[in-house]
Order: sequence, then structure tokens, then C-alpha cells
Amino acid sequence: MFFRPSITFLAALLLWSSLLPTADALSKDVLVAIFAHPDDETTVAPLLAHYGNQGAEVYVICVTSGQQGTAFTSIPAGPLLGAAREAELTTACASYGIHPPRLLQEQDGQLASYTPAQITTIKQNVRTFLISVGATVLVTFGPEGFTGHTDHITVGNLVTELIDAWYAEPNPVLAPQKLYYSMFPQSLYPSLPVSLQFFVPVPDAEATTFFDAISGVAQAQAGVDAYVTQFPPSVMTDIKDFMGNIQQGQIPLRLVRTKNGMLYANEASVFDNVVGVSVGGAAAAATFLLLVSAGCRRAKNKGDATS
Repeated sequence: MFFRPSITFLAALLLWSSLLPTADALSKDVLVAIFAHPDDETTVAPLLAHYGNQGAEVYVICVTSGQQGTAFTSIPAGPLLGAAREAELTTACASYGIHPPRLLQEQDGQLASYTPAQITTIKQNVRTFLISVGATVLVTFGPEGFTGHTDHITVGNLVTELIDAWYAEPNPVLAPQKLYYSMFPQSLYPSLPVSLQFFVPVPDAEATTFFDAISGVAQAQAGVDAYVTQFPPSVMTDIKDFMGNIQQGQIPLRLVRTKNGMLYANEASVFDNVVGVSVGGAAAAATFLLLVSAGCRRAKNKGDATS
């Protein structure tokens, strides 16, 4: 008699191994921004473009499709508008020089009323994607949601809960190593044009670092042009002016979670203090698969010898 793994067992192992990051992903810095709607990423777009220019792998996860954003478009709320906004985000990401977005296609304006089971599904989908790309650093909304939008706040909360639960595991294999919150610094509020005064200011002292992303400003400004359903020309001009002349490419972030438990300030890069823990985790996972395979072969050989 020998160990004969079931088809279900082997399929589960194969599926699990397929979720591991590729060797190419593990050899690079990987930044993932997780936001609620197409255009939310403009809050940190210079940063995304900057690290793309530096050779990092940069992704955006967009939880909803923005199906209710009808303020400046004649497209009716619903799937048609959602598809249009997904296309705008895809175009914007191309302008930033980063990967196409990961679209979860949840319902705009409804996240705060989602059931715990629905939130858990979103967390699982986010986690699966983060593992697949070997994410090392995350950016999402803080508790004020940048503008106070309930979808923003819900996304920031669920990402934080996901990371807290992941870090609490006995061996948090492949967990991203840092989580930052985006924020709007209070000192810049007096300089805001009227069209952007819905930003919720946060005391400057809450920013652990103002990251220099000046190299990504022009690409970020080009990305703004994609959002024709959301921004009339005058607001596009105001956003571009904010990025270039008010913010001047300095992106404030709050470091709120790290895998090693240390919170750093005045960093030169979001990838500072990122180590190869995730690579080791992947190696351990791959080793486990090899051991299982070898065990199956040894058991079969022993069975053949005694049969």
C-alpha cells in the first residue's frame, strides 16, 4: 500500500502554487495602491509614476467601478458609466507608466453597507492579487478617506484589517512589508482652489515622510486628462496646478503598519527598510511543494517494491 494523493489534494496544491509570485516579481520592488474609485489614485499619482520610472512594479487595485459618478457626465449611472470609468483608469495608468489596474467591480457608493461576508470576499480578492504580484509596499486611504467619502473610508479600513489579520498569523508568508495612508496636509489647504476644497486636511505632523515624486508629476498630470467623465476642463487644470505648483511633487504619506513592527520617519523611499522576507516565504512555500511531491514519489516507490 502506498500514499496516493487525491485529485482534489493535487489540484489544491497546484492552485496554491499558481498564486505564488513569479521569480521576476520577487526580484523587484512592488508598490500596490488600493483605492475605491477610478480617479482616486490621482491623490498619489506622482508617486506611482515616480516609482514606475525608478523601475519598480506598480499596480492599482480599484475596488468599485465608480458607477454612480454622474456629476459631470451625461452617461447614466450603472454599468455603462462603470465601464467608461474603468477605461479612463486604464488610460491613466498607461500615462503613469505602470501596470493596468486590477478591477474588482464592486458597487460604487455602497461599500459602507456591505455585509461582513462581502467585505471578507473583497479582502480575499485583494490578498490573492497581492500574493500573485509579490507586493512589498501598500498605499491606501486613511480614516478620513482624503475627502470623507464613505467608500474611501471603507476601503482604507478593510485594507488595514487585512494587513492586521495577515501579520497576526503565525507565519505571515508573502505579506506586504509596509502599509501607508495617503493624506492631504493641512498646511496646503489655504492654497487650494475652490474646486478642491472638499479635501479633508490632516495635520502635517501625521505625515511620517513627504516623498519627493517630482519626476512623476508630468505623467500624473497627463493621467488627469483621462477622466473626462469626472472632471470638467477647469477642474482638470486645478488638479494639475495642485500637483505641480502647490504640492510640487511632494507626496505626504503616513506609515501605519510594518511587518517588523517598526515605524519609520523621514524615509528617502517607500522601499526603505524592505527586506527579502517575502522571497524567503516564497522559497519556503515552493520547498513545501517539492517535499510533498518527493514524499508522494517515495511512498509510491515503496509501495511498488512491496506489491
